[in-house]
Amino acid sequence: MPLNVAVVRPLVLLLVACSLGCSDRKGFDRICGFYRELAKSPTAASYSDQQRTEYIRARVSKELGVSEPAREHWNAVADGVSPGSRYRMFRGIANDVAKDWECPSMEALFD
Repeated sequence: MPLNVAVVRPLVLLLVACSLGCSDRKGFDRICGFYRELAKSPTAASYSDQQRTEYIRARVSKELGVSEPAREHWNAVADGVSPGSRYRMFRGIANDVAKDWECPSMEALFD
């Protein structure tokens, strides 16, 4: 039985779009995981905002690919937004890619 291109094409596009969205969300979730790790550290409370940023920057640089959207967005926020506004800004960007994204550990460390 031959495949109906009119039916298969939309299904393939849907699968590709979902996989891209899921992949993007994974990057944001991984960054949140870095904040959870930092929050669990016994020395995290004594870190300055700059030290926290450098800790996360090192993890992001090591663990996420250069072209991953989450890495690009995190770097832009870390470099251009004051620490008290970073979570709100990053969450807004993440929600454009990964609906209902949140990271309580990041929010607690910077707000």
